[in-house]
Amino acid sequence: MHTGIGADGPRLHTYLKRERHMLRVAHQGTEIAIGHDDLLRHTTGKNVVAAALCYRMMDWMFSALSPESPPERSRLAFRIAFDGPGIIDCLELVTGAKSDRRIRFDPHCAPPDAPPAPTGQFYFEASYGDRSCSAYPDRSIFPPSFVDQVAGSRMAAARRRNNRPIST
Repeated sequence: MHTGIGADGPRLHTYLKRERHMLRVAHQGTEIAIGHDDLLRHTTGKNVVAAALCYRMMDWMFSALSPESPPERSRLAFRIAFDGPGIIDCLELVTGAKSDRRIRFDPHCAPPDAPPAPTGQFYFEASYGDRSCSAYPDRSIFPPSFVDQVAGSRMAAARRRNNRPIST
């Protein structure tokens, strides 16, 4: 990821398993710890990439926004350039930002070098009090062919649901 997280795609799985690190937020004075496995369960395993991306993005952003202690989840707000359901689900689980309307989708807010997404670009901004930061993955992690693959798999899934043969 840009702005603090290296483009180390193949090492992401190792990082998640090795660290056994938890995302930590405060909720009304109580600390809540949420792990990568929690994000996977919440997205019902359908959004593995979104869970990994959100985990890394929030881990870095929370440390940048509140280095001394876990951020109060109700004070975190986001502006994102991609509103995929897995991304929204993960932000909601950790911060409650969807329910509280603290997520703003703006497909035009990303810098030109943020990688393309199925809708918009993979770009995230977070604010906490008077602090803010932004992050996006290196283009090598999500090249244009990735978006084509996602679009293709969505079309194939829709055809399967409609019992239509998949043509190539």
